[in-house]
Amino acid sequence: MNDCSVKGYSVNLDVCCNIFQFENPQENSPQDKINKIIFAEYTDYENFILTRFREFTASSDSPNYTGELRATSEVFINKPNFLSIKNRYYYYNHGAHGNIKESGMNFKILPNGEIKQLKISDVFDTSKDYLTPLIKLSIKKLKAKYGKDAFWDEMQNIEAEVLEDPEKEKYINSFIISNRNSLIFIFETLSFMPNSYGIPTIEIPINELYFYKGP
Repeated sequence: MNDCSVKGYSVNLDVCCNIFQFENPQENSPQDKINKIIFAEYTDYENFILTRFREFTASSDSPNYTGELRATSEVFINKPNFLSIKNRYYYYNHGAHGNIKESGMNFKILPNGEIKQLKISDVFDTSKDYLTPLIKLSIKKLKAKYGKDAFWDEMQNIEAEVLEDPEKEKYINSFIISNRNSLIFIFETLSFMPNSYGIPTIEIPINELYFYKGP
């Protein structure tokens, strides 16, 4: 439980953190570095909520605010030289309902002991236009999973709109390399469909991905 007071108002944040952490890592070891990166994301959410609370209480007549932050990790691959996880956050700081966020993280432990957190461009052949077939396939699978009516009304011709965007990679929030010979793609909330459909997520077998080269 984190408490803070702003202009005499009380702010209580109920916290439950089950984020993946390597147990008792040696200081500055690859495992220690990964722990710090993973936990930093959680801390960012915690600080975000507390900052918003300060903004609300500064302009509110209500004397108390109670919020909630819950975080868990799902582990997909945990090997000596590779870690792949999905972090899921639920947070509530005002309004009628809370918010859910998900993010994929993939870490490669290099022979020299350094770590590399993989970006999507690290697992595809960037000498090719890998984003165009990836976006086309993703939209096809999103429509099959959620239904074409799930998309925003103004995005009827969604494929053309996204592919014409010079920054089309921004639609993909993160990805996960799974142990099922597949990649799981997490798309930005509200990028394609309303919140009521949740977080747009699809799983694509590796053998369907053009220009995939692996980690």
